[in-house]
Amino acid sequence: MQYIKESAFANSTSLSEITIPNSVKKIGRDAFLNCQKLETVKFISGIKLKQIPSFCFAFSGLKSISIQESVEIIQSSSFYGCRELEKIDLNRVKIINKNAFSGTNLQEIILPSTLKFICQHAFEGIKSLKFVDLSLFENIVDWNKSTQDVSTTKKYPRINSSNKRIILPSLIKSCNNKGCYIHESSFCSSSIKIIKVNIPRYR
Repeated sequence: MQYIKESAFANSTSLSEITIPNSVKKIGRDAFLNCQKLETVKFISGIKLKQIPSFCFAFSGLKSISIQESVEIIQSSSFYGCRELEKIDLNRVKIINKNAFSGTNLQEIILPSTLKFICQHAFEGIKSLKFVDLSLFENIVDWNKSTQDVSTTKKYPRINSSNKRIILPSLIKSCNNKGCYIHESSFCSSSIKIIKVNIPRYR
């Protein structure tokens, strides 16, 4: 099996656990939408899945999930409204799209150094959020340009210098793919208590 179709298990009232084989290369949107009893998802090692699609696990009963190393993009609202979701391992993700984790119950978020974009409202409304670790980024830029979702294209969106604002000490002199662009609404209405950052040493 290489493909899980759109809405394949959506609205299941009995599905509590699923193991996704490493032959799967693509999952359709809404595949596990509103599976309220789904608590556990396991990915078999060696899977070549590149992205978690829109609304894939939205409104499910997931409590924790580990994103596999092959996954580069978490699409819009992938985990939206997962009120039981407390733990997430982002592994080597590069892009977190709009509302990906809005309305979850995450306690802490450790953002990997591979991450390039956190889009609008990605972690909005997480009242349980106590700790966010940004320390693995060399540079952090407040990205306030209104755009559509970051796509699967190889090139990242161009961001004009007038649409970026450095919010932590950095040495960014032009737009490039070093560091992470964080949209100004990414953590809107979330109750973050502690943020860990890496402040460069100047000479």
